[in-house]
Amino acid sequence: LEYLQIARNEAAREGYVYLQLYTENYIANCYSDMGNIEVMHRHSRIAIRLAHALGKKDIVRTIEYNLAATQLEQGNYEVAYQYFSNLDSPDVMELHKLAISCECLGRYAEAKVALDKTESMDTTIMQKKMLELVRYRLENPEYLQDPYYGNLLLNTFEDIKAHYHAGYARFHLRWVTQWLTANRQYRKAYELLTCFPNYNG
Repeated sequence: LEYLQIARNEAAREGYVYLQLYTENYIANCYSDMGNIEVMHRHSRIAIRLAHALGKKDIVRTIEYNLAATQLEQGNYEVAYQYFSNLDSPDVMELHKLAISCECLGRYAEAKVALDKTESMDTTIMQKKMLELVRYRLENPEYLQDPYYGNLLLNTFEDIKAHYHAGYARFHLRWVTQWLTANRQYRKAYELLTCFPNYNG
């Protein structure tokens, strides 16, 4: 984060606006991973202004995705739903977030439609696992008593922690702690949450 801030300041001073945009976006992502959502929003707004000025619509969409996913993580399901349900040509992860937004709002049929759309898309192994978790919850109301779901959830969570940045892991904390507490593994749930001190899900 310190090096990114130095790079951002130097880029602004020397007029390298594209570099300023990318470093500002990465700074926002760092604060997201740290759980500092207020500061993340401030840097995201700056990055969006720069991206609009430079005509970088793809960067705007990426930043807006991160902001909407954060709203979803924070429990603002309707806000997240309004964003993800109004996207043109959503990609796999946007459909994943739409399905979760629908799930949290009780729009189960709409969630399944979103998941069905991903079936014809190219997906990574990790994406397949994350999509399967959502579908399993939708199709199995007693998923908290199902060892298959627990194994899939915990294995996927460990893979995410090993291969992705902390924001991905924190996003899935809600379901991991839900599983652990439902199965009376309170100590594991507590120890896990101590690794994410700014978690507000």
